[in-house]
Amino acid sequence: MLWLLRDKGERWPEDMLVSEPPICLPCVHLAVRACPALRKGHILLRAKSFELYGVDGLRYRAANPYPVPIDHHIVAFTDPVIRWTLASKLVREVADFSVLSL
Repeated sequence: MLWLLRDKGERWPEDMLVSEPPICLPCVHLAVRACPALRKGHILLRAKSFELYGVDGLRYRAANPYPVPIDHHIVAFTDPVIRWTLASKLVREVADFSVLSL
């Protein structure tokens, strides 16, 4: 499975959390031309492992009369706090990947 990510000039960890969707090879060049963030620098990964991890979203806490937003962050499916999280993106743990050149 392929992922096209912004290159922030950092070292890439062995496994990482990504909220970007996978991409097909024919769309890679189009995405780089169309997306201003990718034009600044990008990296193409081919991952062998890409398990669902959780969600990226706005976490709430109980309050009267309505829940109150606390912060925006990634929450694992196994974390009980997920019940208080309004998801905006699905997050996968990408591991066992290699960097490809375009």
